[in-house]
Amino acid sequence: MRKYKGLLILLVIFALLSGVYFYLTNTQNTNISQKILTLSGGEEVVEISVHNTYGDMKFAKTDGIWEIVEPGVWSADQTKLGTMESLLSDFSINREITEEIEDYGFSEDGLSIGMKTAKGKEKTILIGDKTPSQSQYYVKDLDTGSIFVVDMGYISMFANSPSSLRDKTLFTVNENDLTAIAYSDPEGELIVLQMDEEGNWTIQYPYVATARSIEVNEFLVDFRQLTSTNFPDESVTREEMGLDDSLHRIQLLDGDGNTQEIVFGNTVDGLTYVEQSGEVSLAFTVDLDFAALDEASLIYEAPLKTTLDQISQIVVEGEGVSYTIDVDVDNEFYQVNGIDVSRGDTASFFLRYINMFAMGYDPVGVSGIPDCTIKTEYIDGNTLDLNLYKRDDNTYYMDYGLGVEFYLDKDRWDTLLVWIALALAG
Repeated sequence: MRKYKGLLILLVIFALLSGVYFYLTNTQNTNISQKILTLSGGEEVVEISVHNTYGDMKFAKTDGIWEIVEPGVWSADQTKLGTMESLLSDFSINREITEEIEDYGFSEDGLSIGMKTAKGKEKTILIGDKTPSQSQYYVKDLDTGSIFVVDMGYISMFANSPSSLRDKTLFTVNENDLTAIAYSDPEGELIVLQMDEEGNWTIQYPYVATARSIEVNEFLVDFRQLTSTNFPDESVTREEMGLDDSLHRIQLLDGDGNTQEIVFGNTVDGLTYVEQSGEVSLAFTVDLDFAALDEASLIYEAPLKTTLDQISQIVVEGEGVSYTIDVDVDNEFYQVNGIDVSRGDTASFFLRYINMFAMGYDPVGVSGIPDCTIKTEYIDGNTLDLNLYKRDDNTYYMDYGLGVEFYLDKDRWDTLLVWIALALAG
């Protein structure tokens, strides 16, 4: 009896499967090779229109570049628009539905996709509900009225918002090959930096001087990370964004001669309004320290910068003291006023010697007898005199043969004398 019961169950299952097969073969036409839009050789989609929960959007391709033209004219994310183009070019139909049912979920307010090719071929489709399998969608061709089933992978990209499809790249120049930077601060003070042939940054305006390349490069590390994270609501005015009277402006020049200006406005909730090429976005700028581009922080006019093995003698005179330092690195010979000192002590005050660099710019016509002098003789026979003239109680003007344009902190002179005295004391 059990044997016949099992056979009966198998017959029932077979009958059910046969019925399903008969239903499918009479209600669908399976054709994996069929596509929503048939393109001839080399034909491309050049216009895409989308209506979804975010409203109407339109995209146009010109000279191989996609652009958003509705609801605003903006640069498009080329990767995402390229994906949308590829999806439409390869929009394969799983099957065509021939049986009419009450509702497939089609609505005029639902998701619709329009496309147009360079040859003028057009197609508009309406996206309905998911199929019972939840992995496919019903699609209606509005030109023919035909209803198809397609994989959901073709649909999800078209549900995006305009903001998510905009280009979030801030740089139009090669940010990794910058050769010049012009920065204007909130007070309108301008500093222009240029990279020299050795790859070092120099100040070109408001005066010509050596810049602190390490500080500039550290700023650029953070600056290159700038990326738009969002876009402002259309109701926000330029005044509210702080772009009518911008806080910071940076102009960039790359090695190929390309230029770009980036304007920074107000910061709200950790995001800063940033404008470039006429488009405004919101960028995360918390790590960006514009103070690093202050000219007082960047100036590195260091006339005494060298290495100890290039020195044969240094004479330091002023404020009632006089020191003569003789050096012969090859023979381990170090003396101050004829007294032997250690290499370590020599290296200690030599570090203070090379750190006699400018802290500011103030061109004057100083002349006469200097208050302090540092005379250097190099092993190649060349010499350099750094003459210091009192500017005020805290600073000295610097004269090293190029005119008096810079000044240094008096503490640097005082520190140098202290370390020379410590070397003598042993």
